[in-house]
Amino acid sequence: MKTNVSKQILVFVILILFLPVFAFAEDVKIVEAEGKAMLGYDTTRAQAEAKALNNAIKNALLEAVGFEVTSNDFDYQAEAYGSNINYNSGIVSSLVTLSSRGILVKKEIIKDECNSKDNQFYCFVKIKAYVKPLNPERRGNFRISIAQVQRVDKKTPARNIVFQDNDEIRVSTRANKTSYINIFSVSQDGMIIKLFPNDYFEGEAVPANKEFIFPDDSQRALGLKLRVRTPEKLSRAVESILIIATKEKVDFLSDKAIETPTITDLMRELSKLDPSLWAEDTVGYEVSK
Repeated sequence: MKTNVSKQILVFVILILFLPVFAFAEDVKIVEAEGKAMLGYDTTRAQAEAKALNNAIKNALLEAVGFEVTSNDFDYQAEAYGSNINYNSGIVSSLVTLSSRGILVKKEIIKDECNSKDNQFYCFVKIKAYVKPLNPERRGNFRISIAQVQRVDKKTPARNIVFQDNDEIRVSTRANKTSYINIFSVSQDGMIIKLFPNDYFEGEAVPANKEFIFPDDSQRALGLKLRVRTPEKLSRAVESILIIATKEKVDFLSDKAIETPTITDLMRELSKLDPSLWAEDTVGYEVSK
């Protein structure tokens, strides 16, 4: 009798151990996707490879969650014709928005190379992506109505945002619901830094339709200045400011084990939130020496 009970318990334990694997396999879609990025005068090979990978991830998410995927030629041409600012911020915005529809749980690099075509150098990445689709519930009308980045000595933002190295800037934003504002800087190779809230200034709920400025005059008076810099050995760079408003207080990118977080790390955290509880907007800009 004891032997039969032991066998039943053992079988039950084995089933419990394997159930998550079976559930994982059923929930995850496996797709292959490609991405390209130009290797320009002010783009290192590592940066181009990272941007190509971001393109591949974006296309994998689009395919897995049911959107129509267009040719990667758009990504290729966007940089070839100099629309780097809109291109970079568009990729960041797409990746963040798609995190409400699906999460990248694993990826495998199938092909990773840099070549030349028509006297232009580009990097190409092909991946196998394991994507877990999320409930595509409606996000409601929660949105960011204003998102701007400008020099502190300018009263109005420029249409084409180009800063000089070491310019002091500020971010202004407004959401249509009472919310907590989170501000991030995203480099052209997908690295991300949380600017606000930070160790010195905590985030508080901002009333609906009230303008939020970072850093504001009081923060600047205390010595907090936000300046843009070009990466070492480069004369220009394209970066983005990502603004995320949440209805509840969320401590993003708090895992100290991740020393250099990327946009995909933030996507993973966003995918755990109810899509109706957050909204985002992205502003791209160029920095030159």
